[in-house]
Amino acid sequence: MDRSAFRPHGRIFKRLCSAALSVTMLASVFMASTIGGLAMYASEDTSVVLYVSAGAETGGDGSFESPFATVQEANEALKALKNEGKLSDGATVYIREGIYYQTDTLKLEISGSKNAPVVYKAYENETAVIDGGYVLEANGFRHPEPDVAAWIKDETAREKVMVYDLRAAGVEIDSSCGLFYNGTRAVLARYPNAWDPNGKPLNLTNVKAVGIDGTVPFTCDADPVVSTWHSTDGVKLGGHFQIDWIQTNGILSDYNADEGRITVDIPSGNKEYREGGRYFFENVLDEIDVPGEYYIDDSGLLYFYPDKDISEIRITYAQCKKTLVSVKGDNIVLDGLIIEGTGGDALNVRGNGVTVQNCNIGCCGQDGIDINGYNNVVYNNEIAHVGYTGLKLSGGDLAKSISSNSVADNNYIHDFGEIKTVYEGGLYAEGVGFTFTHNEIAYAPHYGMGAYGRDIIIKYNNFHDVCREGGDAGAVYVAWWTSQNIVFENNIVKDIYNIYELGAPNGFYCDDGGSGKIVRSNLFYNVAGCSIAMGGGKDNIVTDNIIASSSSFKYGGGFSYDGRTWYDDWCAYFVTYMNAIAPYRDILWDNIFGEPGYGTDQWTMRYPRTMFYKTTTVEDRYDRYMSYATANVVIRNNVISQKINSMEIPLVVRRFAVIRDNMLYNTLNPIGFADEASGNFAIRSDSQLFRDIPGFSAYDFDEIGRK
Repeated sequence: MDRSAFRPHGRIFKRLCSAALSVTMLASVFMASTIGGLAMYASEDTSVVLYVSAGAETGGDGSFESPFATVQEANEALKALKNEGKLSDGATVYIREGIYYQTDTLKLEISGSKNAPVVYKAYENETAVIDGGYVLEANGFRHPEPDVAAWIKDETAREKVMVYDLRAAGVEIDSSCGLFYNGTRAVLARYPNAWDPNGKPLNLTNVKAVGIDGTVPFTCDADPVVSTWHSTDGVKLGGHFQIDWIQTNGILSDYNADEGRITVDIPSGNKEYREGGRYFFENVLDEIDVPGEYYIDDSGLLYFYPDKDISEIRITYAQCKKTLVSVKGDNIVLDGLIIEGTGGDALNVRGNGVTVQNCNIGCCGQDGIDINGYNNVVYNNEIAHVGYTGLKLSGGDLAKSISSNSVADNNYIHDFGEIKTVYEGGLYAEGVGFTFTHNEIAYAPHYGMGAYGRDIIIKYNNFHDVCREGGDAGAVYVAWWTSQNIVFENNIVKDIYNIYELGAPNGFYCDDGGSGKIVRSNLFYNVAGCSIAMGGGKDNIVTDNIIASSSSFKYGGGFSYDGRTWYDDWCAYFVTYMNAIAPYRDILWDNIFGEPGYGTDQWTMRYPRTMFYKTTTVEDRYDRYMSYATANVVIRNNVISQKINSMEIPLVVRRFAVIRDNMLYNTLNPIGFADEASGNFAIRSDSQLFRDIPGFSAYDFDEIGRK
């Protein structure tokens, strides 16, 4: 699969130029299937059917013969029908073939009912695109002036780079999030190139503060490449100036050629830096050398390196800087749409009983889908090329332990975290009660999923090729004592490594005393760091997992369970090291005390074991013993093969944990993969591990991944 092609639009334009297809309306029937116990919209039985066509004249009546020209017109009609009491049986808005341009947020705010939703659906076998971009027409491009083109070092790029005057076209310029071509994000011309193993990030050297506060701006030695550039105007720096899990962005504000020094200003974000911090340059005209790269100068001229003739590429610049589609209402369905091309969120949902299915969503500056509420379903979508998080689910009531009962199933989420490169996953959960099943999560600089909350089921998912740049990461990241009942079961975590070999990301990473986690019957394959890394914590069960690597994989740890929150370890009596003066502050205890509803009747009934943590008085916060006998840590029936480090468990943990029936193999043979070379990781029924560990519960390989 070519992951760079999110959704090519060439065929759309060909079809837009042809006559409208003659169609026959079929009677429709409301059907419901279920995902995780939720009713999911399948088709509709509505008394109200409206049509929208991009080629229609304004003033239509919404019929098939005289459709509305915009979705906004359809919404006004729905609002009127709602006020007249004529939406009791729901409604369907069919969106015909075409591209519907938005310079501002498209608001969908007319609610349906549970059995009669309001549906926005691409018409049968047609492609409907809601696009926040400004189209850069091919006839607006020209070859650059010869003297400027000569700046470009790469000879091939020098001949192919084209110029477009954005400012003359009235385009509001925001170089951080704006340019897309053929359904993928263009990249500001970078040195070294992005995700190039042969071009590792640069390192800050000989760093000296300029500001009075000792933080910003600062000077450092200039990489020799800077001396070869014709101009440093508009050049930016990005990377990890301080630590590998904090992103920093800066501006190259001055270059002193005589001293070989640059001055860097950090206008936003983290203000600190360190000797050796990693960074790269971007927006450098001289360094355009990869198709899809671009540069924007101070006058608004866009220099773009196309991968083919400019007339064959659909190029857009994000004209909409806000959320592109906003849903505020209940029982609304989006089905089969393409939503793309904005500097903000592609889709933002605040409502209950909302279904998003069969859509292509992305090419946006912030989140692909941000959805908050109860009983929501996100099913069978492709979400790609997003600046922040792919799919964010939140909801439920933490204080009352009421479940959101929302589901994400069968989605393909890839190429996320393209602007904010740390702690922006393909999946994100915050709140109470979510189910994530059969999703594929791939290609990102930092973690694949972050889960912060309670009662979260993560099952039958495929995580691969994430954590490619940042540090202190895991394919799946969870934390905190109060994030209870997170179940990670029957998943594959594969090919997790830093492409620059600058760190060793983990597979399942339970950080900072994370408790109440179940990690069961998963496959971890080719994970550079620990496949399962447990950062202290209580009430954690780790069973029936397989940790393995191919013979060619050169990294890897196996399993780690540190004792950071256990007696006399570094977090057991943890005082924030950045503020080591009274009043002392313990961040883990603050997590307990600050949790909504902790200690209430609802909490106690739902998570009774957590009440063994001694948190009833101030003095208890400084009691290192904290009822360790109730730790309830079980590490059993796990298989580890071909790893550098097998199983690291300190004595303080071993004193209170159940650790038994784990197998360490020197080769993969005893595991019995069906066909490792072809990616079939099903476990053969005659596998030796079933004899070595009677009752071993292997993952169900046929159920994992998208269906």
